[in-house]
Amino acid sequence: MGLALLFAPQSAPTGDAAALAGLAAVAAGTLAYCLGSVWSRPLLRGASPVAVGSLQMLAGGLMMVPIAVVAEQPGPDLLAALARPIPLASLLWLSLAAGAAGLTIYLRLIRDWGPTRAGMYAFVSPLIAVVLGALVLGERLGPMEWIGGATMLAAAALVLPGRGAGWLCTRCNGQ
Repeated sequence: MGLALLFAPQSAPTGDAAALAGLAAVAAGTLAYCLGSVWSRPLLRGASPVAVGSLQMLAGGLMMVPIAVVAEQPGPDLLAALARPIPLASLLWLSLAAGAAGLTIYLRLIRDWGPTRAGMYAFVSPLIAVVLGALVLGERLGPMEWIGGATMLAAAALVLPGRGAGWLCTRCNGQ
């Protein structure tokens, strides 16, 4: 709901079906990511986060490379350009340092904190992107963006340990 409130104002007035489809894809991807996080925790009790992350990245790469080749149809010039030192170093940095290290840290957080607390960043990162767009690019924030941002922060507050949704039910005692 927060994502819809945060991003729909840009697409709803123009009836931009592609933007709404993109929003739906982000929501579906987030759901898949959440399910993967929940399902990863039992694996992490018996396996190293490095091993689980490596297998996830390998499986993702094996699936995405053929899709990218079909969808993008890169020519020999593009492939040769990717083999140059600066693009190759950038690709290695993004895949190894940012991708593998970030995924390993995230998997350790899932193992140690659980998927709910580890995934809290997903509630605030869209809000940070919108605020940065306003500050850096001068994008205007209307009432719906503010309401969407507040909804995203409220969702994050629901999963904070000790605070959570306990106020919704006195029998829950904050659990």
